[in-house]
Amino acid sequence: MTLPTLAAELSLHAEAVCQRLLPAGKRVGKTWTIGNIQGAAGDSCIVELEGPKAGFWYDHAESDGGDMLSLVAKAQSITVGQAAKWARDFLGIREEPERQVFSPLRKGFKRQDETEWRYGTTAWHYPHADAYVVRFNLPNGKKDTLPLRFLPPDGVPPDRTNPAHWRWKGWAKPLQPPIYRLPELEANPDAPVLVVEGEKTADAAAKLFPDHVVISWATGASAVDRIDWTPLTGRTLLLWPDNDAPGVRAMTYLKARFPEATLVKPPSTLPEGWDLADPLPEGVTIDGILNPPPTPPAAPEPDIPFRCLGHDEAGFHYLSYRSGRIVTLSAAEHTELNLQLVTGDDFWGRMSARLRPEAEHIDYKAIAKSLIAEQFAAGHYDPDHVRGLGCWIEGSTVVYHAGDKLYVNGKPTALHAHRSPFIYPSRKATRVNLSSPASATESGKLVELSNLLPWAEASWPWVLPAACFIATICGALDWRPHGWLVGSKGSGKTWIYSNFISPILGDAVIKALSTTTEAGIRQVLGADALPVIFDEIESKDERSIARIRNVLELARQSSSETGGSIFKGTASGVAKQFRIRSTFIFSSIVSGATEPADESRIARMELSNVRPPDAPAKFEQLVAIARETLQNPEWCERIRARAIHLAPAIRTSAEVFQRAIAKAAGDARKGQQYGALASGYWHLSTEKPATPAEAVAWASAVDWKDIGVSDNDSDEVRAMDILYQSRIQLQDNDGKRYDHTVEELLYMYFTGDTRGEAARDALVRIGVNPSKGLRAVDIAVRHVELSRIFRGTHFADRWKDHFMRIPGAVSAVSSPKGMKSFRAVRVKHTVAEELPIA
Repeated sequence: MTLPTLAAELSLHAEAVCQRLLPAGKRVGKTWTIGNIQGAAGDSCIVELEGPKAGFWYDHAESDGGDMLSLVAKAQSITVGQAAKWARDFLGIREEPERQVFSPLRKGFKRQDETEWRYGTTAWHYPHADAYVVRFNLPNGKKDTLPLRFLPPDGVPPDRTNPAHWRWKGWAKPLQPPIYRLPELEANPDAPVLVVEGEKTADAAAKLFPDHVVISWATGASAVDRIDWTPLTGRTLLLWPDNDAPGVRAMTYLKARFPEATLVKPPSTLPEGWDLADPLPEGVTIDGILNPPPTPPAAPEPDIPFRCLGHDEAGFHYLSYRSGRIVTLSAAEHTELNLQLVTGDDFWGRMSARLRPEAEHIDYKAIAKSLIAEQFAAGHYDPDHVRGLGCWIEGSTVVYHAGDKLYVNGKPTALHAHRSPFIYPSRKATRVNLSSPASATESGKLVELSNLLPWAEASWPWVLPAACFIATICGALDWRPHGWLVGSKGSGKTWIYSNFISPILGDAVIKALSTTTEAGIRQVLGADALPVIFDEIESKDERSIARIRNVLELARQSSSETGGSIFKGTASGVAKQFRIRSTFIFSSIVSGATEPADESRIARMELSNVRPPDAPAKFEQLVAIARETLQNPEWCERIRARAIHLAPAIRTSAEVFQRAIAKAAGDARKGQQYGALASGYWHLSTEKPATPAEAVAWASAVDWKDIGVSDNDSDEVRAMDILYQSRIQLQDNDGKRYDHTVEELLYMYFTGDTRGEAARDALVRIGVNPSKGLRAVDIAVRHVELSRIFRGTHFADRWKDHFMRIPGAVSAVSSPKGMKSFRAVRVKHTVAEELPIA
């Protein structure tokens, strides 16, 4: 490394160098002020700490100055060569690799609303990511950090010495922020790893733990779930959080990802926000934090048969161990009879004797005052902490609420015996047995069964078993995908609903019919995390369309764990809060999911109405396998047990598959939509989480082009999809009726199928007139049937405007043979252009 390069590297830590070599000085604004370069007290000599001159010093009394390397040499009266060795030791540089000379502290930054450029005070290098993280001291006394990345302009030879090739730009999704000190981590595969929060803390901790590789990550605690932590797999890990809530949450997340890691618990004697870069308080040592004295056994808790949950506008809330239910009482309702809902007189008598030993009878007034005081001490009641039936995650712990008991990491536990910040009230018992999860061979039967179903060409057989498998653990997922099974009458939807989906989910499911409303589902679910399956949810009229739209809004809100709560007003004036965590599976002739927000959350599963010659044999085989599996309640119970047992692995794989699919499809929304489903499919056959390489290989083998909604799908493309996927009936020569999509009928017509003319007549009746001569399709500007097809979508009554945006579309007058002409939008048809006209 050249001396100018070494001086530039040292200037990134100008203030730390001054604190070490010139301790008699002090920071004044953007400079370090001292008497002279030898360290005498005074103010004649200054060292620039920020801006384009960071690292340079000047002594006004002596008219002398220089860079950081000369400061080191003169401050210690040593040679420049010795100063270079001191600088390398200070910077932790063991070798001297060739580096380009670039100082991020001389790269100015200014926001749009700012008038002056500002410059960093410290920078941390991420060489493997071609990036720095730069810290700024703000005028208000606070600090800010920004990523600076090497992003040369397109078509220009990259030059790391050119400041214009470095941009203040972060790692927006789906990009992953890098790990700090990753090269050192990879170069020491056997060393234990200490994970801390922040680059400054990592540098300080590296000196305290020389036998560890100390790492952190860019962009702070909130980004911990976006980092590729694969390099930590199989390593000995020590997780040290900052002493604040975000730091503890970040390291708790990593503890859940790597259960074998050691998580340091900062003692209460540490100041708020303390980290390993801060001085230790008096009486506290690193060894004492790592090896705290054994905690004396806690005094036995009093036998209190209820739990105070806190208070809100509705009153004071109790979890009664007697009934297992949450009891809410206003202050005035703390009466003798109402308190019987919480527990019985045996306890109230003991409590009264403790509060009022002189009283001859149970003093309920004194009890009420004491209870209200305890409730205020418990704090504000959080209904989002209430967890009903279903599978839940607490850090690295899997909790399954079976109604009358919990299964905590598979172990049966009484509802009130589980110590947790969450609240598990009693519910109707559901059938569950986690002692014998299904093997990979058993669960693989689901895929085998699905492969025998009559799927349309564009559908994936693996989506149905994957959706049913992970629906059992929908409450434990960060993203809950939904499914919609579509097919004409007689295609097998009802058989699949009754003989596949319903048995797999057992009795821990909400089964709804077409007239069920959103409010009904919401109120039945309450705090339960159960799958909801809808059969025959058809859009028949305005009322049913509105009802389906409301249900879809509920499913949309349920998709994301961060989707927020639903608040509904009540007659009492106190809003009721709902948090839905369900997976929805719908079944109908035509999908009612027409909005992009719904299509990006609902996987379409379409059955074919064409029966190949081997269809009867396949169905006979399907029924035979189903008799041994799906019709056996114990077998289905073991499938659910496998999903619950593998919930942490499924969560981990879902994140890996989400990134892999987003990359393979070039579409983040498809990654989000299908990541959890792919994880469910993966864990039907294996228990180990998918590695990034395995997920990329799987995702790369799938053609994502026509699957799901794309980030790049335009309104006109979606409008055409709705039209082409709508179903109409076609009658054959024997009078038998068949359901076909508009797209199928167009294909029949343009390819010269024997039913081509009948297909054309059926299309004209809905306002669609295909023309072989023009190789195009005319779509009526106004038509009753088209209004029906687009009803309930944002294309209703405006489909003309959207179709006119299709490249090559023109206005036309269409003249169907033997029928009245109509105004239309004429669009080219892909099949007509590619196939020879018969």
